[in-house]
Amino acid sequence: MMLSEAKKLNGYRLGTLSGMMGKVKECCFDDRNWTILYLAHDHEKPGEFAQGEKAWDTHLRSTYGVSGHQIQALDGELGHVEDYIIDDEAWVIRYLIINAHDWWPGKKILVSPQWIERISWGERKVYVNLSRETVVQSPEYLEESRPSRDYEIGLHQHYNRQGYWNHELAAR
Repeated sequence: MMLSEAKKLNGYRLGTLSGMMGKVKECCFDDRNWTILYLAHDHEKPGEFAQGEKAWDTHLRSTYGVSGHQIQALDGELGHVEDYIIDDEAWVIRYLIINAHDWWPGKKILVSPQWIERISWGERKVYVNLSRETVVQSPEYLEESRPSRDYEIGLHQHYNRQGYWNHELAAR
């Protein structure tokens, strides 16, 4: 398994048996389980693939469309969704990268989709059942390095949450 930032997938070449389709622009995911369902390529407008022929699925979201949503803690706003950490083996979004510039300039933190209480798509807000202080004191995310398992364990311990890998091991 490798965890990668979603934006780092941008520009990867997409090919089919009959030739090249283009380059990755964004991901489309199911907002119930945060599983990546589609990759949009550079011949599509941002967010376009989440409408059109797939518009019947109200749980289909684009990473482009959710970026910028405000993160709302129990006691106020924290920052906004800047990017995503994707597990490129399971094709699932493991974390949202939060730019916490409002409370800690330059600091980025990770929040698991499992820790989201609810999302208001109309307000463009993601609600977490955590205090600002708890989130701001979490281990800082540094873009220079991928999250290691040790980092993930520390992050989950900080939030007093079980790691997703525990659920996957139990399922096997």
